[in-house]
Amino acid sequence: MRRKSTTSGMMMDYIAQALLQLMETAPFAAITVQQIAARAGVNRSTYYRHFSGKEDVLLHYLDQLMTRYEAALPAAQFAGLQPYLEAQFAFFYQYKTQLLTIYDSGQILLFLQVLNRHLRSVPDLEHANLLEKCRTAYHIGGIFNNYLLWLERRMQDSPQDMAAAAARILPQGFTPFLLR
Repeated sequence: MRRKSTTSGMMMDYIAQALLQLMETAPFAAITVQQIAARAGVNRSTYYRHFSGKEDVLLHYLDQLMTRYEAALPAAQFAGLQPYLEAQFAFFYQYKTQLLTIYDSGQILLFLQVLNRHLRSVPDLEHANLLEKCRTAYHIGGIFNNYLLWLERRMQDSPQDMAAAAARILPQGFTPFLLR
């Protein structure tokens, strides 16, 4: 099926969904651009107009996921760490199948790239000193590793249990920089 009257963003999303569907049944390395394009209902030139490789497609998907997260859960609405963490884990739990597919394919480090891109772009960090930049990098690494642990455990732990465990290990009075 060829797609007409679609925006560039829609085409990119079709391609990302097609790749994720193919990854559910085939190894990432074995999936071809031709297969992705056919599943997405686009031609190869459309694929290459938007992406240079399969990793770029996954980066796009994860970037869109983070953008949706930021729009759905503005930090200002949370009264503290525990509700913030619960909402965060609950949001990503909605995408369990896709995240586990990316994890199983060995491409989960792309999520760390997206976390870095989004969380380091907080306006206050542009002019922050080295100490604050190190704190941010440490915080992002902790977030990623908690998600990695959750994925390793096949996301069997509830978002509430993950949030409670993460909150317990943080120092008393800790405030994530997105809540400041």
